[in-house]
This record gives sequence, C-alpha cells and structure tokens, in this order.
Amino acid sequence: MPKRNSEVKKIKTSYGDIEITLAKMDGRTCGAVAMPGALGDASQDEALDAITSMILAHACAGVDVESEPYATGVQAALFNIDMQEEWTG
Repeated sequence: MPKRNSEVKKIKTSYGDIEITLAKMDGRTCGAVAMPGALGDASQDEALDAITSMILAHACAGVDVESEPYATGVQAALFNIDMQEEWTG
C-alpha cells in the first residue's frame, strides 16, 4: 500500500470562535470544524450546525473563509441565530 502524503492546516477564525482543521491527503481535502460552547437552544444548535458545516465545506473547496467579507457574512448569520428567540418569542 502506498504511503499517504498529508498536510494539516488549522484555521482559527475571527468569528464565533470557530476552529477548522483541514487535511489534504492524496490530492483531496477533508476536515473538521469545532465551535466551543453551544448556544443552548436546540433549534439554535441545529442552525449553528448548518452554518459550521457550510463553513467547513467552503474551506475544503478552497474558499477563503478568513477573508473580511466572508467573516462579515458569518457574523451576520450568527447574530441572526442569536436573535431568533427574541424576534419570535
């Protein structure tokens, strides 16, 4: 079996304490995302899971998830999740 070449990149984002770990193996990029601390509400956690999954997919696809415009968009989405209970309560 051939030896797998891999390189690991860790990204600590400027938004939401989201940490991304990317690994490039055999020409493919895969990864994991972590966000310490949940928002607490089940529907908010589901929305947060969706956003972090999207961020991970974008990072794996080569999108610059550290850029200022991207960070601004994620911050807006996180704010909307946080405010959802207040707006619908």
